[in-house]
Amino acid sequence: MMGEAHSHKIAALFPGQGAFYGGALREAIREYPQLAKTLKAVDEVAEPSTGRPISLVLLGASPPEIAALSEDPLTLNLAIYAVSVAAYTLLEEQGLAPEVLAGHSFGEIAALVCAKSFTVREGAEIVRDRCAALEKLGRDAGYMAALGTGAARAAHLVAALGREDVALAVDNGPSQVVLAGSHEGMDQALAVASALQVTGTRLHSPYPFHVPSLMEPVARDFAARLRHLRPAPPRRRVFSPIEGREYTAGDDLIALLAGHLARPVRFREALEHLGREGVTTFIECGALGTLGNLVRQTLKPGSVRVVSCLPSPGEEVAALQRAMRLARGEPELSETAQSALAELFMPGASVETFRAFWQARGEELREHARKLAQGWRTEAPLAASVSPAAPPAPAPSRAAVPELKAAAAPQGAGAPAAMNRSQLLSELARMFAEALEYPEEVLTENVDLEAELGIDSVKQVELLAKIEQRYRLPPRPPSFRLGDYRTLGSVADFVLDMREQPAHG
Repeated sequence: MMGEAHSHKIAALFPGQGAFYGGALREAIREYPQLAKTLKAVDEVAEPSTGRPISLVLLGASPPEIAALSEDPLTLNLAIYAVSVAAYTLLEEQGLAPEVLAGHSFGEIAALVCAKSFTVREGAEIVRDRCAALEKLGRDAGYMAALGTGAARAAHLVAALGREDVALAVDNGPSQVVLAGSHEGMDQALAVASALQVTGTRLHSPYPFHVPSLMEPVARDFAARLRHLRPAPPRRRVFSPIEGREYTAGDDLIALLAGHLARPVRFREALEHLGREGVTTFIECGALGTLGNLVRQTLKPGSVRVVSCLPSPGEEVAALQRAMRLARGEPELSETAQSALAELFMPGASVETFRAFWQARGEELREHARKLAQGWRTEAPLAASVSPAAPPAPAPSRAAVPELKAAAAPQGAGAPAAMNRSQLLSELARMFAEALEYPEEVLTENVDLEAELGIDSVKQVELLAKIEQRYRLPPRPPSFRLGDYRTLGSVADFVLDMREQPAHG
């Protein structure tokens, strides 16, 4: 690499379960049609196994959301895998040569594929066989839950239970861990956590991953299914958060991958190790940006740069292009942008001085601005909302068209931004996650806000008021009852229904 790339080390990260939103590559593939090559290789495994190509799931006109795929884990996992590998392959073509790759649990499959230990098709077969082995366990073996505390306290909690069917499954960061176990054991663990005033949120994972007593039989079955493969030594360094070390040429990758089902993920320790190695730039090859947030929580603010390639709908191309600039060793900002920001933050400074400042503190400023923007969007009406002086024409019914389009407005008048249900669900999930400090992945369309997430009616009323303000909704009808809106999906439908009502001043 050249230029700026010499001054920092890059790690490519690969997310695991939950890293998915509908249409995750639909915008990007218009700009970068070469993404289709990866999808084609995955389709060769997906179509015979699921009856439909993964490319249709990711690129179709009406792609499913994660909640719709909860009963089809093979399709969901193949989609997550395909997105990660496609994003990395594109960046590699554009000059990305990371010092190290690291996957989060399920993401280790993509990491090893991108290190050329397996082909793209072989990686898809590994995903398929993993799902087949898990199906034998059954869907009622247990569940996982995120706790808002650190690993040390969570380990004490698990030890106090004295049960083999509950384990500290994932150490994600300084104040976020995941427990897994049987239904009875996890119910008991969450009750203890509640008594200790530790927040606990049940995750929509169909299996209790990383619990030895429950997952070791599955791991043996999984290993047996993979024995026909002949993996190659990784061509790039791959650090395993489960092994706590890099893979070596002498490793039995089949045995290790299979055994990972029953062993804990120490992602926080992996990030700290990479930080001590001098890694300062983390590129997340996957959807949503969950791992990027964990990097920010774990490593010193301002000391790292984080790029999530596909953070949310509508941001894919810009995020990929930023990652490409970093991969090629180019400045993150164009000369025009540098000049504008230099004038704002450091009037009179030389180009070299501002560039050094931005490299040292740019990520910190970007993250601070992102949080300010999120807060503003929550508290204030959207800039593109309806102008009180110019009410919009009536919008078409959702039953008649798949998306609400912006109503025509006279020139110069404000018009409501185009909104579809998938986009709205993503926005609401981010809003709830920010307000409640919950992992965004638990806020699925059908999760019961009170029964499953413990969001009491007082908090729901408070959040609903912010939603009404943000989207400039008219007054609620007399028939409104809070109890009718128990899920994020029903809240989204409420917003869309109310936006069809005449605007108010």
